[in-house]
Amino acid sequence: MQDALEVTYGPFMTVTDLADVLNVSNQTLYNKSSKGALDVPHYKLGKKLLFPTPAVADYIKSKLTE
Repeated sequence: MQDALEVTYGPFMTVTDLADVLNVSNQTLYNKSSKGALDVPHYKLGKKLLFPTPAVADYIKSKLTE
């Protein structure tokens, strides 16, 4: 899964990319981030959120096994 995500999105995913993969809205991700409730590891550069693609793959795998 990680390889497929990296081929499609590169080393980092944007909010829009992650929202598409998780099937949620961009606003949901921004809201969770502002409340500290976003479980996906991310970096905040100014107002922009970036998600390392390997961390996203690990997050998805962990949610599939729960």
